Amino acid sequence: MEIAIKDFYGSIVGYLERCSNGDVVAKNRSRQILGRYRASDNRTVDFYGKILYQGDMSQALLVLYR
Repeated sequence: MEIAIKDFYGSIVGYLERCSNGDVVAKNRSRQILGRYRASDNRTVDFYGKILYQGDMSQALLVLYR
């Protein structure tokens, strides 16, 4: 399921796609993948696989790569 994330003015900032295994994929407004939260190891990684956060910070990717 894909959820649109909007800013204060109603503009779409990006999308979060929740997968059945608990993972969350963060995409920009052009639907290019920015990174993902991997539920199996409880880490958020960027597009290249670099660990950025411990825990689910997938929404932070939308702000970080805006």
